[in-house]
Amino acid sequence: MIKVSLFLIPFAFLFCQNKANEKFKIAYEHIVNDAQVQSFFSEHLKDKDSYNIFVADSIVFIDTFSLLDQVVKIKYGKDIEEKKFSDLKSEEYLREVEKGQKFKSYKLNELDRLNSSRKIDLILFFSIPTDQGILLAELLPCTSADSNKSIKEIRMFNKSITYLFHFDDTNQLIDVFSSQGQYN
Repeated sequence: MIKVSLFLIPFAFLFCQNKANEKFKIAYEHIVNDAQVQSFFSEHLKDKDSYNIFVADSIVFIDTFSLLDQVVKIKYGKDIEEKKFSDLKSEEYLREVEKGQKFKSYKLNELDRLNSSRKIDLILFFSIPTDQGILLAELLPCTSADSNKSIKEIRMFNKSITYLFHFDDTNQLIDVFSSQGQYN
């Protein structure tokens, strides 16, 4: 029995990894086709008819502060009373701060497979998917010269669109939320 269990552990890991990879691909396809991208980044993209979104090969911490209402509703249900909602939102905010301080970015080579070109107009970062089916992504203007910088450096004095993707247990996309922002 123990031998069988040890034998199955790598397959379970690969299964979970494949489900996560599927989420990245679905999110990427949504962002590539998102109409707000061209208008929000128009200054950076100038008059380009097309642009390339380059996917960073690292999983990074992306805070949910601008999408906190949606996170609380996904985790705790949409029909919670206002007082409890406010308390849960405060608790979630504190958890986000703590997670951000502890999180260390790491490479995930599978993300590089989403890139069809090495040309960079915009760069897309992903977070790690959560147990609640939440995947976060952040899209920022970037040049090839900036592509080796950390997400903190790229964010500096830059605009971004943060996306929250909510998936069910079968990796079907339930909902997408986005928030536009400016870093100072």
